[in-house]
Amino acid sequence: MSCRRVAFVTMAVVLLAAMAFTAAPSDATAVRSMECNEVTFVLFSDDIRMSTAEGYPVSMHVYNAKTTAVTVKILDANDSAINLSVSPNEYVVEGKNSVQVEGELKTDRYTSMGNYNITLVMQVMDGTTGTQECRMDIPVSVVSNYSSGESYNRFFGIFDNQLPEPFNTAPVTAILTLLMWIGISVLIGIVAMFILKSVFKVIEKDSETLGRNTTIGITFCILLQGITNCAFIVGADEMIVDNLMKITGILYIMLIALIVWDIYKAVITGALNRLEKKGSNVDTSLIPLFKAIGQIVIILVSIALILSEFGVNFLTLIASAGLTGLGLSFGVKPAINELFSGLIVLLTRPFKVGDYVTIGNDSRLQVAEIGILRTNFKTGYTREVAYMPNSKIASSKIVNISHRTLMYRNTISIKVPFDSNLTLIRKLVKRVASDHPNVVTDGSVPKPNAVFSACEDRSGIIMTLAFYVYDFDVNATTTAQIREGILKAFKERDIIIPYNKMEISVYRGGQYDAQ
Repeated sequence: MSCRRVAFVTMAVVLLAAMAFTAAPSDATAVRSMECNEVTFVLFSDDIRMSTAEGYPVSMHVYNAKTTAVTVKILDANDSAINLSVSPNEYVVEGKNSVQVEGELKTDRYTSMGNYNITLVMQVMDGTTGTQECRMDIPVSVVSNYSSGESYNRFFGIFDNQLPEPFNTAPVTAILTLLMWIGISVLIGIVAMFILKSVFKVIEKDSETLGRNTTIGITFCILLQGITNCAFIVGADEMIVDNLMKITGILYIMLIALIVWDIYKAVITGALNRLEKKGSNVDTSLIPLFKAIGQIVIILVSIALILSEFGVNFLTLIASAGLTGLGLSFGVKPAINELFSGLIVLLTRPFKVGDYVTIGNDSRLQVAEIGILRTNFKTGYTREVAYMPNSKIASSKIVNISHRTLMYRNTISIKVPFDSNLTLIRKLVKRVASDHPNVVTDGSVPKPNAVFSACEDRSGIIMTLAFYVYDFDVNATTTAQIREGILKAFKERDIIIPYNKMEISVYRGGQYDAQ
């Protein structure tokens, strides 16, 4: 090589080294170069250690020591699992100038962990000497999340198998490790059950459910981890390990969601029960609201995490589904309407479980259960369960008969003759009502009273008896018994309850016969 060429190569290396010092990462300590037809190619890299899950960026420089321009093409002559992507891969380098080339090392998702070599080819083309090329090998270390690596034939992927033959093989190590994982999972599940039962002071039913579901969930989560660990121990194929990790990841999410849901229910139920016992305005009627909010949050988070296992961004998916969501919204509009109506009912709390109410023009109902989509009521004497959509409740007039107390004021209308002794009748009906054990007479509310309320032209006078019962639930029975008592008292004193009469006259042979 001539002195001038040596000088140009030396200058190129020094220049590119200075450029690399400012542009390359601080941990780049190795310089790899090749020279072809007075064109120098420099790759600044330390030991390249890349993951199969992502590409590895590389920075290269090409310096032309000639006085004339040349065309340089960067090619990958590699036949291994790793490829160098350079775009564009052809550059025109003016004389005494350099260009920076950016590339990326890529490999297949299921490339095995190990050391590889890639071969780069630089072709230099000018108008006088034709095309010349040179090659350079670059060592690359690949790290894979799906390869066994040092976990092969080791207990838990950590401890060497020192057992004698034939028990020192990978399948035996995996089976013994799995058995140990099963024992660990059961032990941790039982411990977790007792911890949660002692931490969350809830009612016995919720406590048992929480402990049972938590034990099952934690046991299976740890067992799934053991199965994945055993796949690494036996050196399973990378694709099998990847699919197994996806399946276990989805099961992890589902089991953890169930555990979180059970803990959330126990916490909400216990907290609202304690607040209700303390006389707080927040009571157990809000449990369906908090459960609905918890369900929505847990389901959405679970869906987002499951989609992320397949590389799908949940938020991006929602944003891109605008038109589809608009179309679907018409189909789910009734359900959405019921959901928000349920939220309104639960937040405004016009009634609670056990209250007696009237909804619109419906008869009196007793609230049995308040749900997020509908509310259940018990009806009249038959005690049948009626299901009413919350949208109807939210849009109707609601009268809470037992809002502050279960005491209920009722009235009975009684018809008496025009010539009756109203003072005696008033005294009789008041005494019948006051003597009934379900009627309130302690002075906390007005005592039974009777008034002259109306007068009918032909039949008689209308007296109205008003009284309070202790519990609306016995109102119908009490009213019927008071009516019977009044009728009996009237018969004992020969008081006749008037009724409408119709007199029909029949004409026979010139005479009217009254019938």
